[in-house]
Amino acid sequence: MKKIILLVFIIGKLFAQDEQQIKQIRAEYALVKSTVTTFQRDATAAPDSILLDADAFYYRDRQNNIRLVELRLQRTDGRQHHEYYFKNNQLFFVYKEVQEYNAPCWMTDEAFKQGGNELYDPKKTKIY
Repeated sequence: MKKIILLVFIIGKLFAQDEQQIKQIRAEYALVKSTVTTFQRDATAAPDSILLDADAFYYRDRQNNIRLVELRLQRTDGRQHHEYYFKNNQLFFVYKEVQEYNAPCWMTDEAFKQGGNELYDPKKTKIY
Protein backbone atom coordinates (compact mmCIF):
# COMPACT_ATOMS: atom_id res chain seq x y z
CA MET A 1 0.00 0.00 0.00
CA LYS A 2 2.87 2.38 0.82
CA LYS A 3 4.37 1.68 -2.59
CA ILE A 4 1.12 2.63 -4.34
CA ILE A 5 0.83 5.86 -2.35
CA LEU A 6 4.46 6.69 -3.11
CA LEU A 7 3.92 5.96 -6.82
CA VAL A 8 0.80 8.17 -6.94
CA PHE A 9 2.72 10.95 -5.15
CA ILE A 10 5.63 10.74 -7.63
CA ILE A 11 3.32 10.72 -10.67
CA GLY A 12 1.41 13.69 -9.25
CA LYS A 13 4.65 15.59 -8.67
CA LEU A 14 5.84 14.89 -12.24
CA PHE A 15 2.48 16.00 -13.63
CA ALA A 16 2.66 19.22 -11.61
CA GLN A 17 6.14 19.92 -13.01
CA ASP A 18 4.84 19.37 -16.57
CA GLU A 19 1.94 21.72 -15.91
CA GLN A 20 4.35 24.36 -14.59
CA GLN A 21 6.54 24.05 -17.69
CA ILE A 22 3.48 24.39 -19.93
CA LYS A 23 2.43 27.53 -18.05
CA GLN A 24 5.93 28.98 -18.51
CA ILE A 25 5.88 28.22 -22.24
CA ARG A 26 2.45 29.81 -22.62
CA ALA A 27 3.55 32.91 -20.73
CA GLU A 28 6.70 33.35 -22.83
CA TYR A 29 4.75 32.70 -26.03
CA ALA A 30 2.22 35.37 -25.05
CA LEU A 31 5.06 37.79 -24.27
CA VAL A 32 6.66 37.30 -27.68
CA LYS A 33 3.32 37.63 -29.50
CA SER A 34 2.41 40.81 -27.59
CA THR A 35 5.79 42.49 -28.16
CA VAL A 36 6.62 41.28 -31.68
CA THR A 37 5.79 44.71 -33.13
CA THR A 38 8.68 46.19 -31.14
CA PHE A 39 11.21 43.75 -32.60
CA GLN A 40 13.50 44.39 -35.53
CA ARG A 41 12.27 42.37 -38.51
CA ASP A 42 14.57 40.98 -41.18
CA ALA A 43 13.25 39.11 -44.19
CA THR A 44 14.77 36.86 -46.77
CA ALA A 45 13.43 34.87 -49.68
CA ALA A 46 14.49 31.25 -49.80
CA PRO A 47 14.83 30.22 -53.45
CA ASP A 48 14.02 26.62 -54.18
CA SER A 49 12.92 25.02 -57.43
CA ILE A 50 10.10 22.96 -55.88
CA LEU A 51 8.56 25.94 -54.09
CA LEU A 52 6.44 28.62 -55.69
CA ASP A 53 7.32 31.00 -52.90
CA ALA A 54 9.31 30.83 -49.68
CA ASP A 55 9.95 33.60 -47.18
CA ALA A 56 11.70 33.69 -43.85
CA PHE A 57 11.21 36.44 -41.29
CA TYR A 58 13.52 36.92 -38.31
CA TYR A 59 12.46 39.01 -35.34
CA ARG A 60 15.16 40.33 -32.98
CA ASP A 61 14.69 42.04 -29.64
CA ARG A 62 16.59 45.14 -28.50
CA GLN A 63 19.51 42.99 -27.35
CA ASN A 64 19.71 41.60 -30.91
CA ASN A 65 18.58 38.14 -29.80
CA ILE A 66 16.36 36.23 -32.19
CA ARG A 67 12.97 35.82 -30.54
CA LEU A 68 10.88 34.53 -33.45
CA VAL A 69 11.51 32.97 -36.85
CA GLU A 70 8.61 32.62 -39.30
CA LEU A 71 8.79 30.49 -42.43
CA ARG A 72 6.11 30.67 -45.12
CA LEU A 73 6.34 28.05 -47.83
CA GLN A 74 4.05 27.88 -50.84
CA ARG A 75 3.98 24.86 -53.15
CA THR A 76 1.58 23.82 -55.89
CA ASP A 77 0.10 21.15 -53.61
CA GLY A 78 -0.21 23.23 -50.44
CA ARG A 79 1.48 25.62 -48.10
CA GLN A 80 3.11 25.60 -44.70
CA HIS A 81 3.58 28.16 -41.98
CA HIS A 82 6.16 27.57 -39.26
CA GLU A 83 6.90 29.71 -36.20
CA TYR A 84 9.95 29.08 -34.00
CA TYR A 85 10.04 30.85 -30.63
CA PHE A 86 13.26 31.53 -28.75
CA LYS A 87 14.19 32.65 -25.27
CA ASN A 88 17.82 33.25 -24.29
CA ASN A 89 18.86 31.88 -27.70
CA GLN A 90 17.13 28.57 -26.92
CA LEU A 91 14.19 27.22 -28.88
CA PHE A 92 11.25 26.77 -26.52
CA PHE A 93 8.20 26.35 -28.78
CA VAL A 94 7.35 25.47 -32.39
CA TYR A 95 4.05 26.11 -34.14
CA LYS A 96 3.48 24.49 -37.52
CA GLU A 97 0.46 24.65 -39.80
CA VAL A 98 0.25 22.59 -42.99
CA GLN A 99 -2.40 23.12 -45.64
CA GLU A 100 -2.74 20.32 -48.16
CA TYR A 101 -4.64 21.05 -51.36
CA ASN A 102 -6.83 18.43 -53.02
CA ALA A 103 -5.08 19.14 -56.37
CA PRO A 104 -2.31 21.47 -57.58
CA CYS A 105 -3.45 25.08 -57.31
CA TRP A 106 -2.82 25.55 -61.03
CA MET A 107 -5.23 22.72 -61.96
CA THR A 108 -7.60 24.55 -64.30
CA ASP A 109 -10.44 23.20 -66.41
CA GLU A 110 -8.08 22.85 -69.36
CA ALA A 111 -5.38 21.02 -67.37
CA PHE A 112 -8.04 18.80 -65.84
CA LYS A 113 -9.27 17.80 -69.29
CA GLN A 114 -5.71 16.80 -70.21
CA GLY A 115 -5.44 14.20 -67.47
CA GLY A 116 -5.85 15.80 -64.07
CA ASN A 117 -7.58 13.77 -61.36
CA GLU A 118 -9.51 16.62 -59.83
CA LEU A 119 -9.86 20.38 -60.10
CA TYR A 120 -8.33 22.52 -57.37
CA ASP A 121 -11.01 23.35 -54.80
CA PRO A 122 -9.98 25.55 -51.84
CA LYS A 123 -12.93 24.19 -49.85
CA LYS A 124 -11.27 20.77 -49.89
CA THR A 125 -8.02 22.01 -48.35
CA LYS A 126 -6.95 19.98 -45.31
CA ILE A 127 -5.32 21.84 -42.45
CA TYR A 128 -3.02 20.06 -40.00
